[in-house]
Amino acid sequence: MKVYISGDIEGITGTTHWNETEKNLPDWEQFAKQMTKEVVAATNGAISAGADEIIIKDAHDSARNIDMDELPEKARLIRGWTGDPLSMVGGIDESFDAAIFIGYHNAAGTISNPLAHTMSISEVSSIKLNGEYVSEFLLNTYAAALFDVPVVFVSGDIGLTQKVKEVNPQIVTLVVGCTHAGTAAVVNLKEEHKDAEIVVYEKNDNVSFLSCGIALSIGGVVTETEKLFYNSPSNLESMGIAMKMGFEVLDIDFDNKKIKVKNLSEDKVIEDNYDKLVLTLGSWPIVPRLEGINLDNILLCKNYDHAKVIQEKEKSAKNIVVIGAGYIGVELAEAFEVQGKNVTLIDAEDRIMAKYLDPELTNVAEEEFRKHGVKLALGEMVQRFEGENNKVTKVITEKNSYEADLVILCIGFAPNTKIIKDKLDTLKNGAIIIDEYMRTSKEDVFAAGDCCSVIYNPVGDVRYIPLATNAVRMGTLVAKNIEKPTLKYIGTQGTSGIKIYEKCIASTGLTEEMARKTTDYNVEAVSIVDNYRPEFMPTYDEATVKIVYDRDSRRIIGGQILSNLDLTQFMNTLSVVIQNNMTVEELAMTDFFFQPHFNKPWSLLNLVALEAIK
Repeated sequence: MKVYISGDIEGITGTTHWNETEKNLPDWEQFAKQMTKEVVAATNGAISAGADEIIIKDAHDSARNIDMDELPEKARLIRGWTGDPLSMVGGIDESFDAAIFIGYHNAAGTISNPLAHTMSISEVSSIKLNGEYVSEFLLNTYAAALFDVPVVFVSGDIGLTQKVKEVNPQIVTLVVGCTHAGTAAVVNLKEEHKDAEIVVYEKNDNVSFLSCGIALSIGGVVTETEKLFYNSPSNLESMGIAMKMGFEVLDIDFDNKKIKVKNLSEDKVIEDNYDKLVLTLGSWPIVPRLEGINLDNILLCKNYDHAKVIQEKEKSAKNIVVIGAGYIGVELAEAFEVQGKNVTLIDAEDRIMAKYLDPELTNVAEEEFRKHGVKLALGEMVQRFEGENNKVTKVITEKNSYEADLVILCIGFAPNTKIIKDKLDTLKNGAIIIDEYMRTSKEDVFAAGDCCSVIYNPVGDVRYIPLATNAVRMGTLVAKNIEKPTLKYIGTQGTSGIKIYEKCIASTGLTEEMARKTTDYNVEAVSIVDNYRPEFMPTYDEATVKIVYDRDSRRIIGGQILSNLDLTQFMNTLSVVIQNNMTVEELAMTDFFFQPHFNKPWSLLNLVALEAIK
């Protein structure tokens, strides 16, 4: 590899006065020595990267500033001015593989450097190309481009480095993790910055797995688990993204912009450097420290590998215990029951899905499970597991004992952020705190997805709400804001939905119970039960709709819906209502269309809001 290095002095570290730049003036020697050190550092870096031939052009003033005695043996120095029309890159040609500019400075007319100029301070006031002021960096970059020689590294003052990023977007962006947020980030980064170098480090051998579909696969709704992927490493590679699969990030040096990575297949540790770092570390299931937790057939439910093991173990299992009655737990309980298994659903709360729904709706869902023979063990805390031949046989709570051939842990998720512990600002649970542009507490480090906090609009505070919908939006915002703050994150309402047998359920914002427990609002709530369309139609179905609001401000802060017909999109509408701080009065009078096939003259959302203002 053959490398060309052009060295100037006005952008060398510490240079701030013309007396420091002109040969034989008192201050020049010190800064000529610094210029030499920085050129030597660049030369050694090129050698480490594989260069076996290096040509250095002393490109400042007399062109006799660099101490040739300090240069490595592989380097040759061009001193003095030869009359080459290429000036500061004289001698460059198509034989070079790369160019490096050291000690460069911003253009004439800029204020980032007191020595800013272009070519000459006395004879040239400024130079424009296509109507824009240009620097020596840009002129020499174009000169190198005549010979198809890429400029791979530039050092200089802060104003210049900012301009370099605008001119050459080929900054190295490392992305750690590639599920929902990571996939969204890299796809959009490549679309927004086509020439950027993007490297993904992912521990697994797959990306973009929809874990929320595992229950659908077990229940036979999705015929192949592989259909739960919506992207692949090969597809991302075809976009020009470097996919490092089977690589685990061990440590991050934020001060020096380095990461330590282990190649799991070769058991080899390497280092990599970044200009921008995107952390999409995801979350991981909470595993309780209980006696017997390491027995066989006690499984997690998160990724593709988990899904395959569950499906294999489920074939021979008769008694299945699901621990945790959130969305994932209840979906699995239904899926296992549909497959003819004896299912027990355990939760420490006295209701299923207590975080998402109030009793009016969970009572209905619980009755569906009981009708189908699912045993509900609610208000019970698991204390230990028992087994034979190292396989689980029983789950023991403080109240009862349950037979189990297979146990699935669905207790919840925690941010997977051990590698950044005490290095970035986080919530108490380890979730990375980000600003509205996805920036962390370290410069040039972004984060998105389940490893992060979110702005929770119903309350206006910061919380941990791991949802795929949040993740894909946040990943997209990383791409929009990677170079400069451009598009703000507007927060979340935590909107979600689920289907339990024939019941279609959705919620957004706070439940009444959670609003009373976690806020100081003067909480009020109303519910209605009504048919979704006129009774003169051949068929019509009943729906239960509830809204939660602050009695003082009248602002809506949450809502829920349950029906046999899929009316869950009403909660998407209500999510927008919450995001825009609408009151019950405003919702009551909001314009919705009427057509007997679909609804009544008063929408269900109108009706529930009207109930609140009676």
